[in-house]
Amino acid sequence: MLWSYQSKIKDWRFIYKLLSCISIFILSILTIIFSVFIDFWYVNSNKDNFYISLVWQNFDIMLSFWSSQTIFIVNIWFLWSLIYHQREQFNKFTNIYTQINVTIYITITALIFWLGTLIDSISQLNLGLTWFWNLNTLSLSLSFLDHLISPLLMIIFLILTFKKNKFQINVKKQFTLVVIYPIIYLIYIYIRVAILQINNVKNFIYPYNILDFNYSIIAIPLWINRILGGLLIITTIIITTLFYLAINKFCYKRITSKEKQINNII
Repeated sequence: MLWSYQSKIKDWRFIYKLLSCISIFILSILTIIFSVFIDFWYVNSNKDNFYISLVWQNFDIMLSFWSSQTIFIVNIWFLWSLIYHQREQFNKFTNIYTQINVTIYITITALIFWLGTLIDSISQLNLGLTWFWNLNTLSLSLSFLDHLISPLLMIIFLILTFKKNKFQINVKKQFTLVVIYPIIYLIYIYIRVAILQINNVKNFIYPYNILDFNYSIIAIPLWINRILGGLLIITTIIITTLFYLAINKFCYKRITSKEKQINNII
């Protein structure tokens, strides 16, 4: 038992998972506390009658964001991979396919957040982020850290996993699996939208304007807005997936090449 514990302490993967899990968990808890219970990031007055309290309304809004959900998923993935440490490839939630998918989702989160805030701060486009820039300094710092640390930890760990292990990914299987969660997320969003509209809710019906087919960020016809919105979502998923598959292919060839050199020497 003691030997097993000592071996884990010496295992960089175990330490990385443990520290990542703790870091993301602390940031997530602090973000929830400030966004839902203290500062009421989304709605701090004029609560919609559908909700029993401001806390519940803010909590529901927070959960509707892709970024919030994917950060939670990353935290759960690190926790689960700790439980199945050294056996993660035998578990469907921690194997390499799921690891790539979770990394893709959190990468999209980083792209949405950082590109969105950048574009909103330097352009005249109405991305609906006024509430975000009105947050106090501490709340803004927490949000920036949450959307920086989680993606970086997951991306770095995937790249290190590729470099240390030889994985020949089935591209068709990867693309089939990667779309499952986005589809579930969109179904959840539009069911939530229908429920809120029936109950005359006015605040944060859509977490992102791009998901509202009746809203145009720029002066273009709505039908073009719908096509562009759908294409943007699909293209982002495809490009991000291809990016990580390319990294895996490069690492796979490099490891295979080293193995051939060793075999030739032997």
